[in-house]
Amino acid sequence: MEAEIIGSGKEDDPYRPNLAQLLDTHPDYGNIDKYAVTWGAFEFHPDQASAVIIVVTGDNPYQSGAIDTQKQNALRSFDPPASYDDAITLYQNLKGDHPEWLAGKDNFSYQVLGHEIFELFAVADFYYGEMIEHQTHYDQLKRVTTEELYATIKMWQNRLKQYEGQFTGAVAENYDKHMNKLKEVLKV
Repeated sequence: MEAEIIGSGKEDDPYRPNLAQLLDTHPDYGNIDKYAVTWGAFEFHPDQASAVIIVVTGDNPYQSGAIDTQKQNALRSFDPPASYDDAITLYQNLKGDHPEWLAGKDNFSYQVLGHEIFELFAVADFYYGEMIEHQTHYDQLKRVTTEELYATIKMWQNRLKQYEGQFTGAVAENYDKHMNKLKEVLKV
């Protein structure tokens, strides 16, 4: 869901989605602990008017009504993606509205689906981008000793190797692509 951002960014008033806006029309609003709603922001920018949030529900007795209310009051609401392809499609649709996003489709897939392999893809994209492609934070990474950086990238590569041959289709194709990215980074 996409919601308005409130807060000053200070410890006692952190940036957060305006859950009151999303929940205050629900008849049981007083019984819903809005601070207990788990949320995550993807490509969060406090100077923008809105953030895409991911709401994770638990066993709150008011959850179904609260979810319906949130969908009605959200700036936009989306069905959660059920697959990698669905996550990529949703990412591409949202990216059109948010061209400033740096994080890619694999990071988004990890955030909305939670499967470790997509985190590993996102890590490979990060190091490839920083060490080879755009090098936005290259100077910062070069402050890390070569040995430590190599060991860290090798660790991520070994984690990714654990998934070799376990997938088909788009995930399998992206496995090879991301493994090759890590190999290129290790050469640098």
